[in-house]
Amino acid sequence: MSLEVVTEGTYLGDVIGDINRRRGSISDQDQKGVSAFVQGFVPLCETFGHINFLRSATSGRSTFTMIFDHYEKVPASMIEKLMEKEAK
Repeated sequence: MSLEVVTEGTYLGDVIGDINRRRGSISDQDQKGVSAFVQGFVPLCETFGHINFLRSATSGRSTFTMIFDHYEKVPASMIEKLMEKEAK
């Protein structure tokens, strides 16, 4: 998924850290005044709960948009985890 987050500059580090934690990658970031924009890509399965993080970490002062961008291969380590979970 293509993801764009608009937040205040003071929360930028937390937002970028959360995207990285969700196996995402940052493609662009910019700042205009007090607002910071972060664009990147995050797997759909990792985006669940992202809005809850944004609301709590930024006191409700951030927004994000997400749209489908492309398909990508699942990493081998994730395939093993999914297979173990399915076996149970």
